[in-house]
Parts: sequence; structure tokens; C-alpha cells
Amino acid sequence: MYISHNKWLLSLASLLVFFALSCGSSSSEEAENTDNNNAQNTENTNQSETQQSSDNQATTNYNVPKKFTYFTQKGDDFLIDNFYPIGWSADGKFAYISEPADEATGFYFFRLIIQDVQTDKVLEEKKYDDEEGTETFQTTWEKKKDEITALLKKYGIKQTAFEMKPTDFTALGNGYSAKMSNTTQLDKDYQIDMIYSTKVVVSSPELGSKTIYNYTEKEYSLILTAALAGSIQNPDNQAETLIIHFAEQRGYEGPPNVIHFYLSGCNLNSGFKKAS
Repeated sequence: MYISHNKWLLSLASLLVFFALSCGSSSSEEAENTDNNNAQNTENTNQSETQQSSDNQATTNYNVPKKFTYFTQKGDDFLIDNFYPIGWSADGKFAYISEPADEATGFYFFRLIIQDVQTDKVLEEKKYDDEEGTETFQTTWEKKKDEITALLKKYGIKQTAFEMKPTDFTALGNGYSAKMSNTTQLDKDYQIDMIYSTKVVVSSPELGSKTIYNYTEKEYSLILTAALAGSIQNPDNQAETLIIHFAEQRGYEGPPNVIHFYLSGCNLNSGFKKAS
């Protein structure tokens, strides 16, 4: 009976040791798995933060934008507004710099403009003009870079490269075509036809058409000619497109005449109507 009792105690002790070892092994594995998971989560978080930091860095480091050629006619009879596109935001804001032509004032003009492509509303326009006429595009950019960067960052502008595309193009599986129509009216002072109204219509065989620009002269603008130049598209959102057009305005005292550019936003997903 004594021997049998001892065997029972030994068996019980062995069983307790087995359970203790099993539980210890399970706890170690769980702890190891927990540590691995924590390490993986930390790594993922670090990668996410690094990517976010990289994205933010890409958004806030802006290089001097390049001048964009929208008017190619040669000759000495033109003063031309210069156009420097900067980039787009994820929600359809477009930022650019306009360098208006100087018509014998001796001033230097520099305008930063941020425009909502969906509504064509100008959200910001900052004028950095120099009445002394000693500044240039490069010097103005360098002097005002911090202020410009703050505004671009405010609207989430991402700088990108730009390519002029035709006004007949394909996007989102549809074909599109932008057309301009002008009406003229005889100017009594100069006895020549001046453009009285301008309309830009974008049409699609699949969707219909819509007017994106409609101008009727309200003042003494002296527009001699107007035409489409091309289109540029948001590389991150094909539905957001800008149609570029220009107008030739008679010089204040005659030639050289002044070429002004215009940007008309066109959302390729909405606003189209088919003729009934």
C-alpha cells in the first residue's frame, strides 16, 4: 500500500511537470508570436510613416516651374503672356504662374494663381509685381519661394511635368473634341472687325456636349483673333482636363499686339447633355 501510494505520487508529480512544461512552452510561443507581431506592426508603421513623409516631402519641395509654350506663331508684332504650370491637387485644384506681358510700362509682373478646375473659380491670386522692373522670373521665385510653397502646400499641390495635348482626344474610354466659335462686330473707331463673343464647347459622341467658356464683350477689349491652343490633363485623374485658348488683343498704341492665355476647366465625367 505504501509502495502503491508512492507510485501514485510520482505519477502525479510527472503529470504536473508535463503540464507546467507545456504551459511554459505555449506561453513562450505566444510571447514570441506577440513580439513578432509587434515588430511587424512597428515595421509597417515605420514604412507607412516613411512613405507619408516621402509623399509630403514630394509635395512641399517645389522646383522652379518651366515655361509652357501655348502660342507658336513667330514674329515681332506680339507681346506674349508667359504661362508656367506647377501642378495639381488630388481634389482638382490647379496651380500656375502667369507672367503678363509688359506693354511699355517698364514694370515686371508675376502672378501665382490657384484655380478650381471643377468650377473655374480662382481660389488664390498673389501678385508679386515690381514697379522698378529689375526683377525676373528666377529672382522673384527665389525671393517669394517660402510664401509660394506655403500656398501650394495649403492646397495640396503636387508638382508634375506637363505635355500639350490636342483638343481632340480620348479619355476614360470616350472621345472628346473642343471647338471654339467666335462672332465679330465692326468697330466704329478702327473700322475693322473685332471679336464680340467667344464660346468654347466640348462634345463627346458618347455623352453629348457642354459649354466651358462663354464670353461677350462688356468693355473696350479690342480682341482681333482668338483660337484654341490645346489641352493638358491631370496625370492622376483623367477626368480633370484644362482647355487652353488665347486671344490677340490690339496693342494700346497699335502693334505689337498682346497675346493673352485662358484656362477653362472641363470635368469629363459630368455636365454633358445630348441634344433632344
